[in-house]
Amino acid sequence: MTLLEYVESSLEDESGAKDKYQTMMDLLESEENLSDSEKSLIMGILFKIQTDEKTHDLLLNIIKDVLEGD
Repeated sequence: MTLLEYVESSLEDESGAKDKYQTMMDLLESEENLSDSEKSLIMGILFKIQTDEKTHDLLLNIIKDVLEGD
């Protein structure tokens, strides 16, 4: 596998991961056994992870563009 192929594969994985974090955030609201402060803590953590995934996606796209010569 080439570096470009690996980066492209990673980009595909990143988009799926973002959807998972949004789903987790949506499901968190229905968790009745958690306090509001626990929900806020978990929501903050999930939001941070989701933001980091978006950053990873952007950086991987830059690497991809360089490898493709764009």
